[in-house]
Amino acid sequence: MAATPTSASPSSLFPSASAPPPLNASRSESRASSRVSSSSASLTAAAAPSNPSKHLIDPPTLQPVHSTPKASELGVLALPGGLLDGALPSDAPLEEKGDLEVQLEKVEEDVYPDGGLKAWSVVLGAWCISFVSWGWVNTSGVLQSYYSTHQLRDKSPDAIAWIGSLELFLVLACGVLVGRLFDAGFLRSLLLLATVIYCVGMFSLPYCQTYVQIFLSQGLACGLAPGLAFIPAVSSISHWFKKRRGAVLGLFATGASIGGLVYPILLNKLLYNPQVGFAWAIRAAGFLTLGMLLIACTTLRARLPPRKGGAFFDIKVFKDPAYAFITAGASIVMMGLYTPMVYAQEYAEQEKLGSTARLYSLSILSAASVFGRLIPNWMADYFGPITVLGLNTIASAILVSLWIPMGKTDAGLIVWAILFGFASGTQVSMAPACIASITENMNTIGIRMAMCYLCVAVVALPGTPIAGALISAQGGETYLGAACFAGGCVGIGAMFFLIARRLVVKRKGTPWV
Repeated sequence: MAATPTSASPSSLFPSASAPPPLNASRSESRASSRVSSSSASLTAAAAPSNPSKHLIDPPTLQPVHSTPKASELGVLALPGGLLDGALPSDAPLEEKGDLEVQLEKVEEDVYPDGGLKAWSVVLGAWCISFVSWGWVNTSGVLQSYYSTHQLRDKSPDAIAWIGSLELFLVLACGVLVGRLFDAGFLRSLLLLATVIYCVGMFSLPYCQTYVQIFLSQGLACGLAPGLAFIPAVSSISHWFKKRRGAVLGLFATGASIGGLVYPILLNKLLYNPQVGFAWAIRAAGFLTLGMLLIACTTLRARLPPRKGGAFFDIKVFKDPAYAFITAGASIVMMGLYTPMVYAQEYAEQEKLGSTARLYSLSILSAASVFGRLIPNWMADYFGPITVLGLNTIASAILVSLWIPMGKTDAGLIVWAILFGFASGTQVSMAPACIASITENMNTIGIRMAMCYLCVAVVALPGTPIAGALISAQGGETYLGAACFAGGCVGIGAMFFLIARRLVVKRKGTPWV
């Protein structure tokens, strides 16, 4: 516009009351124009706003000119029953519409509470799901070591590894079905079904003695149950938080760290205690899991209206190149990331390290990952989740490669566990934050995360069995081949994250992505 703030006047900003309105002018424009001629004081205030660059009026359309995105660009108008749905009719008087910029800022605050009792109770429930899902999956290394000397001592490391690998696969792969069901409003049903299946798996495992029985109870049931609950938990948080989403997702992911700390200590203390043994060790873990699930069932809730349309499988999400590269990176990283977690205790036993390094290396790793989930996720709110994830993945690749050289002594393995736990701690929480940061319509967050985790599940499924096969191929005497394989996978994943970052930087025009 040619007008400047100092020279603006009512006559220059608005057409004359006697002049015919433009052909494309709406009824609200005519009424607004007539009101202008009768309110000179209001016109004077409008002509000299405190922030002229945001409030100058364009005569043909009477639309405020400002740098704030339109409501439709925020994805608000697309939501049925949203705060702007019918709130600003086209024929409303000008003063009733008010300052659109202020309204848009209010919408952003109202649509995402970013706090309050209900929002934080959702975080509590999601934290419990993180505890029982990833916390239990991270314990597979303890059971892998126990099975190799007890029920499944006649099986190879790669055969035993398929049990924990199936758990990991189902936790992630179920998201394709579950993400769509969550978007459709079936959160409560999914949580109740997960609780029943988890109880069946955990409380039947003490009676299992053969490979097939353990595979079905632990691998199938204890993988399917958290798979039904994990995507709804992380997606629920995205319904309630926006400004602090990265930090809250980091807090959510500490549940996996605390679970990965508690479960290994519980099992190692009870499994090798002759007065307790395998059966009651698993039952104790089962009762702990049941309590966490009951808390989640009573606190988790969705906030946005259900999305009735849409398919369970949506390949179109991969048309977004940044989303595709984030998914590819997360998939390849997960293929190698769990190798040290699964085999660390077994490796320590082979090296005849002390009891602290042997029995508590996984717990130390999980304890360190608490800080690895909180601090980087807090940083992500300032520097961007994709940037932070890329840097942490590079550090993880280096540390996976250093697993064997540093793990020759008790002190070396403990130091490695602390460093690797911190560096790798972001992987569970940061990928959802990255996807949320490039998702415009939060009503589709469930299906987008589900498609991502399906790819992660398929690619990660053979990861630890391949590492086990490499260990067997080397006579079980060295784990160097498995470490190199895992480090290479994590390194390639880091490259994909950096490519995704470059794409998002170009799209948003800022390096903080």
